[in-house]
Amino acid sequence: MALQSLPHEWFNTAVAVVALLVSGTSAYFTLQSNWAKQEALRVVVRPVGDCRTEYHGGPEAGQIGLCWAVTLANESENRLSIVDQRVFDIQDGNTAWIGGFQNLEAANGIPLALPITLDGGEAREIFVRGAVMVPPAVAHAIAQMPQFQDHTLGSLPLASVQRTLAMANLDFIGNKVDPTIIDGKYSGFSISPPVKGVVNVLALTTGRGATFSARMIYPPDFDRHQTAPLGLR
Repeated sequence: MALQSLPHEWFNTAVAVVALLVSGTSAYFTLQSNWAKQEALRVVVRPVGDCRTEYHGGPEAGQIGLCWAVTLANESENRLSIVDQRVFDIQDGNTAWIGGFQNLEAANGIPLALPITLDGGEAREIFVRGAVMVPPAVAHAIAQMPQFQDHTLGSLPLASVQRTLAMANLDFIGNKVDPTIIDGKYSGFSISPPVKGVVNVLALTTGRGATFSARMIYPPDFDRHQTAPLGLR
């Protein structure tokens, strides 16, 4: 009788193994699906100069807002809401938060309010302004601009202020630069070493409590010049 029961027991065992495999495969695909539904936000940044100038200060000291085009891409399947944002800077190894600036703007320059909602797979570009302290030489050069004196500096694009500074051999944070003139027109500048830099950090918090961050480095090629990790100089 024991020998006659072996085929039946083998069949039951095989069914149990197949059921276990099917269950495991189902759990695997469920896990994969859950991974796909987790929040995943890609943040891509690039510097821009066509945003409006925002400068707070006078001829001795001040703060200026550097502008970045930031692409937010929701890489998950679910809708994602950004409910909080913080922008702070790391300069000369010190971390600081400078208030009073309009941090977020739409691509057309209109102030942007939270929350920002992205459907699954959706991407959107916004402008982010990160404020940095300027040294006295930069503050003095800005104060000499006619637009500063007649209180219309905010009507200028940031690139116009950078051009004025470059002609005075300065960038926004006081690096020594040489303007590039082609056919009598300003087309940019080169930086002479030693080069110092500043890092704006954008931190975004979602409605589910996840936090995503991105670094916005000025000058944009500061990584190429530095010999120590950012923020540890």
